[in-house]
Amino acid sequence: MHLACRVHWENDREERSMKHSAAIAQLEIHASNCENNAAIQDREGQHEDAANNRTNAAEYRQAIEALQAE
Repeated sequence: MHLACRVHWENDREERSMKHSAAIAQLEIHASNCENNAAIQDREGQHEDAANNRTNAAEYRQAIEALQAE
């Protein structure tokens, strides 16, 4: 790869990484909230709601992985 192309490619990769970092941070917060809520809901006997929150947390984690892979 030519040096100019390599520099451009590195800059693009860095910009994508920075752009995704804010989204990843928000997804982490949502995933953690869902996991915490699920634990509380299980203790309170709200098992269906807890299961939904665990599913949501897993989906947030998948989205995080997808963004990190880019």
